[in-house]
Amino acid sequence: MLKEALEYEKAGYSVIPVKPDKVSYVKWEPYQKQKASPEQIREWWKKWPSANIGIITGQLSNLLVIDIDTPEATARVQEMLPEALEVPCQTTPSGGMHFVFEHIPGLPNRARIQDGIDLRTEGGYFVASPSVNGNGKSWQWIVSPLDVKPPPAPSPVLQILKKALDYNNIKDFNYLLYKENVTDELQGVTSVTNSNIFFSEGRRDEDLFSVANALIKTKKDEHFTLYVLDILAKYACDPPFDLVDTQLKVRSAIERAKRKERRLTQEIRDWVSVTNGNISVTLAYQELQIVTSEEKAKARVIFKRLCDDEKLIERVGEMDGWYRLKQTKIEEMEWWKSKGKEVSFVWPFGLENHYRTLPKNIIVVAGAPDGGKTAFLLNFCVNNMDKHEIYYFTSEASEEEIDDRLSLFGIPNYREKFRRVKFFPRVTHFEDVIKPNDINIIDYMEMPEEPWKISVNIRKIHDKLENGIAIIALQKPFSRDVARGGEGTLEKPKLYIAITKDDYGDNLLKIIKCKNWRDRTRNPNGLGITFKIVAGCKLIQESEWGINWKEKIRR
Repeated sequence: MLKEALEYEKAGYSVIPVKPDKVSYVKWEPYQKQKASPEQIREWWKKWPSANIGIITGQLSNLLVIDIDTPEATARVQEMLPEALEVPCQTTPSGGMHFVFEHIPGLPNRARIQDGIDLRTEGGYFVASPSVNGNGKSWQWIVSPLDVKPPPAPSPVLQILKKALDYNNIKDFNYLLYKENVTDELQGVTSVTNSNIFFSEGRRDEDLFSVANALIKTKKDEHFTLYVLDILAKYACDPPFDLVDTQLKVRSAIERAKRKERRLTQEIRDWVSVTNGNISVTLAYQELQIVTSEEKAKARVIFKRLCDDEKLIERVGEMDGWYRLKQTKIEEMEWWKSKGKEVSFVWPFGLENHYRTLPKNIIVVAGAPDGGKTAFLLNFCVNNMDKHEIYYFTSEASEEEIDDRLSLFGIPNYREKFRRVKFFPRVTHFEDVIKPNDINIIDYMEMPEEPWKISVNIRKIHDKLENGIAIIALQKPFSRDVARGGEGTLEKPKLYIAITKDDYGDNLLKIIKCKNWRDRTRNPNGLGITFKIVAGCKLIQESEWGINWKEKIRR
């Protein structure tokens, strides 16, 4: 969270720490006028390590946020956005969305400007990704304002705001709508929406394509679409538009619609292939961020096609919209060729007393921010680097940071000793670089824009392994045992542990899943300990392994 908060500050946004219930930890009014410094932000997150990130809206951050609570309102706003316009937007834990635009002076910070729509501007703030609410659900950017600069709100959105807020008293609202037609008072849309603005030279292409795209979306006949565009090209465009070019607009709109449908089909097919158990169309809406009524209708058709035509899935009982993935592909296992040898490791906290590491095993270390993931992984290296060559892929540490961290172990001649651990910078596509027959550590695997795809990435690594193993660190919310990306991250790992801090600041480790039990008579799943980290690297176990590990530390 601290790292992300500093990124937002660096991008020019005023940042504050907020609680899971969206209430600020600090008196935030001063930060409407002056941004908090990086030093102040570090101090806040040192005091509240699990704080969520709030971003002040209004003039200082140059932000206007449309906060939407309902799918209907989301669809209404999305329909008003031009196809080519990239707008920063994020999903919220409640299933709503935030659309982020450039600040407009004079607008009020107000709730319920329309059904399901709030406005965040001067005097307001919003919670930003990767924040997590009290139920473990997160805010997630679809398009981040760190990647795309918030644009001015387009004309149709401004019209909605004017209608909802009665904008006649706002200076230069005309200018915001139509920069070519600045007047003292807005005289109504009809007085300015004429051929001198729409279908004029410089914007004829865009307007004709918008009409073609809209007609194709409503499944209008291609000949009807061409007929309408021909009329507009001849009589609405100034100067008139060539008929051949008009036909190209229609063809382009048709191909665009086909591409979008192909993309959605492939996304649903990929999602279905990595989803365990029964799956529902409604869950697909949520995880694939399918929000418009048009996309939902297409998704239902795609599910039906995957079921009836491709036979990839089948319906579950009499439940409408519920399916399961058909597992038709089988491959005989040549178990008699297995060497059956355990890979001998010394794990932190004596995990080897509970878990037997076998070739091709995936181990996941799911940790909350600053919970001790890297300390755990480096201690594994210290314990095993004399016997094994280890490949360590880091997504964020520099050479200087690695050297500084290793020096904390106090090992004489540590630079020479750690040479058997080979460090590499890597952020994505780890399956391309892991060593199939060696020890691979990934610290850490960053979450893709669509979190469900993390399970696909884990599966790719599993498929690449032969006799080696991979230990993968994932980020998890403080309030959940499973990493972001959900239950899919549990599919391939043979050992899955969670590391976090409780409300008292104590470090906790828990075995979430263990398949290869050391003692065949004792199930280690659910066992846990409390521990502390000394000097940023040394791990000291504070409690015995047990089920009631949280209760023990609290007593």
